[in-house]
Amino acid sequence: MNWMTRSLLLVPAIAWALSLSVCAQDLWSPRGTSSIFQPPSPGPAEDSPGTFPAGTFASRHSWGPYSSDAYSSDPYSSDPYSSDPYSLADPSPESSPSDVSQPVRPWGDHHPSDERVGTSEFRINPSCPSEYHRWWVRAEGLYWDRVGDGGEHVLAIDLNNGVPGDDTVLNANDLGFAMEPGWRVLLGFRPVPYDVLGGCPALEFSYFGGSGWEDSATAVGDGNLAIPGVLGLVSNNFFMADEIRAVYRSQLNNVEANLIQSYRGNDGVQMDFVSGLRFLALNEDFSLIGTDVHGGTSSYDIAADNYLYGVQLGGRVQRQTQHWSLQVTGKAGVLLNTANQSQVVTDDPNAFVLRKTPRVRGTSLAMLGEVDVTLVRRITNTWSARIGYSVLGVNGLALAPDQLDFTDTFASGTALSTRGFVLFHGGHAGLEAAW
Repeated sequence: MNWMTRSLLLVPAIAWALSLSVCAQDLWSPRGTSSIFQPPSPGPAEDSPGTFPAGTFASRHSWGPYSSDAYSSDPYSSDPYSSDPYSLADPSPESSPSDVSQPVRPWGDHHPSDERVGTSEFRINPSCPSEYHRWWVRAEGLYWDRVGDGGEHVLAIDLNNGVPGDDTVLNANDLGFAMEPGWRVLLGFRPVPYDVLGGCPALEFSYFGGSGWEDSATAVGDGNLAIPGVLGLVSNNFFMADEIRAVYRSQLNNVEANLIQSYRGNDGVQMDFVSGLRFLALNEDFSLIGTDVHGGTSSYDIAADNYLYGVQLGGRVQRQTQHWSLQVTGKAGVLLNTANQSQVVTDDPNAFVLRKTPRVRGTSLAMLGEVDVTLVRRITNTWSARIGYSVLGVNGLALAPDQLDFTDTFASGTALSTRGFVLFHGGHAGLEAAW
């Protein structure tokens, strides 16, 4: 991995470090120093709306996703039932601001900015709304299809035909995967309960996988089948075979770590900006098996692995009503694919090795795009049910059928093709708990 690649992978880590440093600066900057957020200025005895006298409390929002109450009547009050939307406490005239205090309550019951503004050596920023949950966990079942087989590769021909193109009896396109189950989990939390850059930051870690696809296709003849190229001519059972069978297996795993910055309006619309790291692994096996009822069996086996590392950006929009919400998520990523492939060709009798290549490695630039639409039904203040549909597309992949090489030279099977594109799509359903 060269220095440019290493530098690219460090970009999101540096961005995260800067975000955390900004957060720490905003949390503990002494009064009078410059920072992104300035403390509210003390007002006169009769403050105009929008000002916060010393001894009162600043709250900027009261609605958000992962919310236990998204319907407070005053969007700028941390207490929707307070007669004064700009104050959590109404000190009596006899008491001084320094005498006003509130008991410290758990995360879900108050804004951490319930500390008095302007009465301490260090200030605290306006907080995220108390209705924001600090933790959320999600578990979903997937039912996805995989589209993309490596393109037009002739796998078997009819020796009795003799017309190129018309003699094809087995093609890679004859292989088609079906829908397969998988699973996805997500853990999210807010490391600090304070606004940073005008929004509420959170971290989300997710994994999905467990989906394995397999398909096979067979051409049956009567001593008239062969694989194309010279490789068939030098083998016993890939030429004048009675049966040639193709088997294709593919497995997908994905890990993400994302920084979420949340912003919201008063119309029930929430917008989250997503940035983070992504790792995706696509592992494939492809086999051609030629059988001669009088001579035995030959096999051509290919293993292709794709390990993609990179950064992604995206967004998530949520529109919430009383019991339902609709989430639309989009992500785009630039990833480095460190791919490899190896292949072995054996022939009977005695499993004679016609070809055994060392593992061929290479790197390529890959692009990723993902769209997810989810309908959420709120069950309780903690639990929600989720159902939706996802589409994920990736290019720059080394697909196993693309590594086929039917020549017979010293260099045969030593190339690495990374021109493949795969589309994954399907439904998902599950539960989410937030507290």
